[in-house]
Amino acid sequence: MRKIITFLGRNPRETEYEWDGSTHKARVFPQVLRERLAGQYDQMLVFVTQGARQEVLPILNPDEDPKLEPVDIPTPTGEADYWRLFECLTERVDEGDTVYFDITHGFRSIPFLVFLAAAYLQAAKRVTIEGIYYGALEMGQPAPVIDLSPFASLLDWLAATNQFIRTGSAADLAQVLRSGKPQGRSSVRSLADRLEGLSLALMLCRPLEAMGRAEEFKEALDTICEDESVLPAPFRLLLDRLQNEYAARALAKPEENVRENLRIQLDLLDWYVKNNQVIQAMALAREWVVSALAWKATGQLVLDNNERERWEGAVNALVPGGRDKGPRESRALADLGLSSEDQKAVGKLWGGLGNLRNDLAHAGMRPTRTKPEKIVRAAQKIQQQIGDLAERLGVCAPCPGDDPSPEDAA
Repeated sequence: MRKIITFLGRNPRETEYEWDGSTHKARVFPQVLRERLAGQYDQMLVFVTQGARQEVLPILNPDEDPKLEPVDIPTPTGEADYWRLFECLTERVDEGDTVYFDITHGFRSIPFLVFLAAAYLQAAKRVTIEGIYYGALEMGQPAPVIDLSPFASLLDWLAATNQFIRTGSAADLAQVLRSGKPQGRSSVRSLADRLEGLSLALMLCRPLEAMGRAEEFKEALDTICEDESVLPAPFRLLLDRLQNEYAARALAKPEENVRENLRIQLDLLDWYVKNNQVIQAMALAREWVVSALAWKATGQLVLDNNERERWEGAVNALVPGGRDKGPRESRALADLGLSSEDQKAVGKLWGGLGNLRNDLAHAGMRPTRTKPEKIVRAAQKIQQQIGDLAERLGVCAPCPGDDPSPEDAA
């Protein structure tokens, strides 16, 4: 159903309104709406106080049009009155309706309430807001008619930004960016696609994919920032934070620059733990240990399944009470060149990490499952242990005799 929601005050006056190049004379702006939107709506809900019903409603509805329905409201004097008005607004709109709002004669703070109600209806009842009109009487005559509906999207930006700040996920942010209609739309849509793809890679714990997509996002962001005017104003406020959160993880060739790759993975581990994405954090932590130890011995990023199993077997052999070392594991341990102290540290880390990761992977379907609060604390402890291991292995600084990475040489 298509509805107009409007308000009447108590001081009608002859006014000329200008709307998209045409002029309309009326004593109250809803008269203009009836003329302009004739045939485009099914019902006009007119919110009136008792005084406005008696004095002004007959001006708007002299022919008692059945599509026009007055809705009685009190003159707002306190919080309770505004809540009643909010309920009146939202109860009169049904799931899936299309609504035109008019705030021209809304009493003082009512326009603010209308914007909140519009955002609420979009989210709760999937309502389409076709327009939020304001006849700007204070701007002289003819008074321009302004459609303020684009500003209703600010609450969408608020929700998406809040999600980004609290969780690090930019999926909703990308969706809001894509749904707008700014200048340079194709480039903005491309930026949104890259942001969403990067966020998806992070959510699914794909660090190598995330580094490549962060590089693509960084390039798109650098290009579009040459003319920031094509971006919506709410998004421009987030540019620095997006650079710090996402673009800083860019790495064009993660398989070639292994140390920087491992450094970025450490940063991602910290990011996951900080944002309470513990399942991703522990999955990444386990693979990081294997990758870092294999790099220590070979200088390469080992991705071959058989090779990774060899290094996993070597690490398993370090866990107290673990299985005996076979010839394969013994050779791998010798290649690592770890001191006895380092071996103990790795074994302790690997044992705790394995138990926690298994608990998470099996959704706690075990006789001795760990409480959620303890899981978070254990993840934080493992993150610290991995940070210590990174220093022992020389991930955070060049090892003596190593060729410097491009970043270290800079």
